[in-house]
Amino acid sequence: MDRWTALPACTSGSRTVATPSVTGATAIETCILASNEDGLRFARAHGFTETDRYVLPGSTIPWVDLRRE
Repeated sequence: MDRWTALPACTSGSRTVATPSVTGATAIETCILASNEDGLRFARAHGFTETDRYVLPGSTIPWVDLRRE
């Protein structure tokens, strides 16, 4: 079973990506707006893979769910 740990929303960059393994988490999930090409590129460069893509009601731009094991 995965062990999830809440991370502060204000952290950024590779320090945020490294933190979960230190706290014992086995996976990280995030969601990024599809129009945020830099954010998607950063996530993929750090081992995240897309798990879902969806458009919220009233919106036109999809959200991309990503996960890193």
